[in-house]
Amino acid sequence: MDKIDRKDIDEALKNVRFINPKQREYLKGVLLEHRDFGGMSKFEFERSLRKLKEDHGDNISRFELRKVEEELRSLYDSGDNEET
Repeated sequence: MDKIDRKDIDEALKNVRFINPKQREYLKGVLLEHRDFGGMSKFEFERSLRKLKEDHGDNISRFELRKVEEELRSLYDSGDNEET
């Protein structure tokens, strides 16, 4: 998958049971900050992820962030499998 849209990001974040609604909204804000109207490319995702990893004052543990990363990466990976 080249890009994921806002709906996909919402669903992926809901699948991460370790984060609370406030953390989910924060993550969504950071992730959607780096998207364009066609969705969020893998490059934009990586940029957002770097920002989240560098921000140690966001009340999101590295474990929680790793789970979010895995869930979102699976969206890109599943799209790659569909195209081959």
